[in-house]
Amino acid sequence: ASADGDYSADEKVLIVAYQKEGILVDKVKDLSKQQLQKEVTLACAILKQDHFELVVQKATELGVTTIVPLLTERTVKSGLKEIRIQKIVQEAGEQSERLSFPTLLAPITFKDFLGSLKTKTSVYLLDPSGVSHREITVGNSMPTTIIVGPEGGWTGSEITQAHEASVGIVSLGNTILRAETAAIVGTFWATQ
Repeated sequence: ASADGDYSADEKVLIVAYQKEGILVDKVKDLSKQQLQKEVTLACAILKQDHFELVVQKATELGVTTIVPLLTERTVKSGLKEIRIQKIVQEAGEQSERLSFPTLLAPITFKDFLGSLKTKTSVYLLDPSGVSHREITVGNSMPTTIIVGPEGGWTGSEITQAHEASVGIVSLGNTILRAETAAIVGTFWATQ
């Protein structure tokens, strides 16, 4: 027994200390709820100032498996402080009690990213011109990729490239969201 009392036979316990009177144990937290239910990639244009860091933090907390920094036609900032971003991933993962942390890939151009997409993945580009997210059910079995544009939005050329790559264009609502807000809301939509 421990300070918390008795345990049933089906509970997992951790031996905390060996004592003369017996063994001191504590309940092992059930980590099954922290297991990721599906594979979600967030491809987000590199944003100005600390906005990209906020997106990385919240996407990690929400359960993405991969984060891809994108270089788009309207991307203003092209560099990242990778060590700082990795630290944010680790801290957000620990805070949200994740069992594994997302992989941060190297920045890639939007065109090259579209060319790298896997065929067995549901891919959605967030843009106000798309169909409502309420009309789309994101399944649990297939990996999902969410693509978020830069401040200033996507260019017409990029929307055309997405259509040509069979990417679904999805709107998150009637209002125009800031890029970091769209990334967080889109990630939440995809991970639930």
